[in-house]
Amino acid sequence: PPELKARRSTAAGSNICMGTNVAVSARRPARPPPAQPAMPPRPKVAPNPNIPALPLGGTSASAAPSAKVPLSVFGSRGCSIPRTEERAITLNQLKIVFAKACDRCSRERWCSTAPGRGAERLTRDTINLYDLVTLFLRPVTQERQVSLVELIADGPQPPDWFVSHWWGEPVKDFIACLEQHAKDRGLGGRTRYWVCAYANNQWKLGEEISSTLTETTFYKALTRAQGTVVVADRGGVVYTRVWCGYEQWLSLIEAGRLYDVYTTLEGGRAVGVTDGIASVDAEGGADTYRGAPSAKLRRESAFPVAVVSNAQGFDVAQAQASDEGDRLRIMAAITDKAALNATVAASLGAVHFSKLVGLRRGAGEAAGYLAALRASKLRGLAISADVWAHLADVYAGSASVGEGVSAVASALARVAVGGTRAVSAALIDALPPTLTQLELTAVPKSLVGAGVKALATGAIVHLTVARVPLGGRRGGAVKLATALGSRGSLQHLDLSGGRMGRHGMAAWARPLAACVAMRALSLQGSGLDDSGAAQVAAAIAPMALLEVLKVDGNSLRDAGASALAASLAGKARLRVLRLNNNCIRDAGAAALATAVGQLQGALQEFGLNSNLLTSQGARALAGMYAGSGVGALGGGGGGPAVLRVKGNLIGDEGGEALARAVAGAGGGRTLDLRSNWLGAKTALSLRLTHGQELRAGLLKIEHQLWTQAQLAFAVGAMWILTLWAMGTAIAGAASGESGGYVGLRVAAFLVTAAVCAIISGYVADGLLLRLLGNGAVTFHALSGWREYAFGTVMLVLFAVSVGLNLAIAPE
Repeated sequence: PPELKARRSTAAGSNICMGTNVAVSARRPARPPPAQPAMPPRPKVAPNPNIPALPLGGTSASAAPSAKVPLSVFGSRGCSIPRTEERAITLNQLKIVFAKACDRCSRERWCSTAPGRGAERLTRDTINLYDLVTLFLRPVTQERQVSLVELIADGPQPPDWFVSHWWGEPVKDFIACLEQHAKDRGLGGRTRYWVCAYANNQWKLGEEISSTLTETTFYKALTRAQGTVVVADRGGVVYTRVWCGYEQWLSLIEAGRLYDVYTTLEGGRAVGVTDGIASVDAEGGADTYRGAPSAKLRRESAFPVAVVSNAQGFDVAQAQASDEGDRLRIMAAITDKAALNATVAASLGAVHFSKLVGLRRGAGEAAGYLAALRASKLRGLAISADVWAHLADVYAGSASVGEGVSAVASALARVAVGGTRAVSAALIDALPPTLTQLELTAVPKSLVGAGVKALATGAIVHLTVARVPLGGRRGGAVKLATALGSRGSLQHLDLSGGRMGRHGMAAWARPLAACVAMRALSLQGSGLDDSGAAQVAAAIAPMALLEVLKVDGNSLRDAGASALAASLAGKARLRVLRLNNNCIRDAGAAALATAVGQLQGALQEFGLNSNLLTSQGARALAGMYAGSGVGALGGGGGGPAVLRVKGNLIGDEGGEALARAVAGAGGGRTLDLRSNWLGAKTALSLRLTHGQELRAGLLKIEHQLWTQAQLAFAVGAMWILTLWAMGTAIAGAASGESGGYVGLRVAAFLVTAAVCAIISGYVADGLLLRLLGNGAVTFHALSGWREYAFGTVMLVLFAVSVGLNLAIAPE
């Protein structure tokens, strides 16, 4: 049979388990000599004009890999990519390759070729890169003797991210980590990851890996990518390989790239620790200044402590390599091994401080982290309330430390009685001078000194001091502003939740104005009024590169909003503008709308949630979309792609004008109108004029609607009670009861009928929109706190009517 002929022609490079087919193998004829192949040669695939035909190096047809995968399987006829560093593989391509490999593994019953695994039968869950290279990559690339990426790509694919990993990890887990990384970072399936096995030509590795490290494909790809993803296996082998150590040296110290670490948990779910706030964290914190740091903390809380412990024990001097010459060259290239060890340990040390303490290593473990932090060359550090609290718990309850603990641990134990200030001082003292990014979230005021120290070095460009009290004439805001001075080095500043007030803002006015390279400024919950807003406006006026401005949760009124609007002139790069949870009325909204309309559609998100806008303000905001054509997206005066006006006082007239303007601006728009005073008129108008865009998902209108089943049940019950009340009133009158009793019954009937009529109207609106809008858009007149208040009043009236009807029921 053909399948047996295919197996018979398998070379040593394709290892297939035949243990279950011993009887069949015994009946086969002996393999003919290479000069006389047992199978006729397969028809050759038409060569790619970009790739010259390559000889097979004398390999006979009988020694060729089995069932070569045709080029069309990968959806491309391939291309030639001379520069190896431009052979990154996309996430979509990687998944296709793995799917084809799993199919062959199942059909051919592969056995492992990885070191130390024997002839273990392979499954989709156990294939690692050693197996994949031997059993799949080399066979499918043998005819042309090129890299795998050159078979599936249509042209050069420069790397977005470099991947550092150990070949022994299951490929399934490897892909899961990259998928989760792409999701967390807000990337897509076309994100290009440089992975050595797929980028290097496995037939010409001598040409790919130069004896000079800076000429190797690893060095060239890593220094060209924006960051490195370390895929850490559960056993921590990645921290024992010298090539991985060299890649960490380049990423963390020499080249200074973003450094993310991902691993998988039991069950295959991937989790990672990112360098700074990831895209998924920022989305989670869209409506509150507490969101992004808290979202990052929640996301990373599942990161396994075992991997953190492996990083803590990293020692590049003990790392191994398959080639001793490689190890010696790498050891010579890493000029500061102690700094590399400390930086790798410090990069993950703060992630699970509570779990590290839980391992009963107490103050020694905590002090080890601080010692590593002090000796490291870390560029970014995030300290949250969780990390600081466990530092305090360890040292406040530690009277002594055991033998072998470092001097730092002894010093911290001696100052433990100092409590909060002592712990803060120890942490501030351990900060390395190389920091360029520092994030302090919900920490004690005594730790503001860390921000002061970081600003004093002059190297800091990204500072976050969120949910830390900063108010007062001598408060933290004043100290931070004084430390920054007029250097103007900051590019990102977040003082959210500090309630610094007018004194703090006055102190920051001059230093902020010097930061002309500022890209993101967040002053959410800072206690600013109109005078503070005027100071902010004056400070940001020269910031031509500003991309993000968040002033949520303050006390801005129309004057403050108008001052900020005037300062937006020339901000061609502004993408996000949020003024949620203020006291802005229609005049302020009109001023902001005029300023945003002059940004030529650069703004992607504009937030005015929970202000005091009415239909007049909504009509002014609709003017931002004037002149935009259908199909426009954030360009040509098309207004913001996302407009949020949730929780205002906008009625049907303003809602309809705003919705029509957004719908007419083209696809890809989002309008958030939740918790406004809107009824069916707005949604029905939208449905009749822009039904096609709504159905196609080109326009998204968000609004809350009560659960239809619950409301329908409640309304049905109320109408039954109403009819019963009316019947008892008629029966009472017919039986000759006194007029007072009849009057009470009539009153109870009227109250119940009124409640039912009102709620039925809302339900009818909702059901009508359901039918007309096909579920694409739903509106309701009441939602948010108004919905709860309305529901409470209705329930009280309903209870009163039931009580009246029962109390005066005829005997």
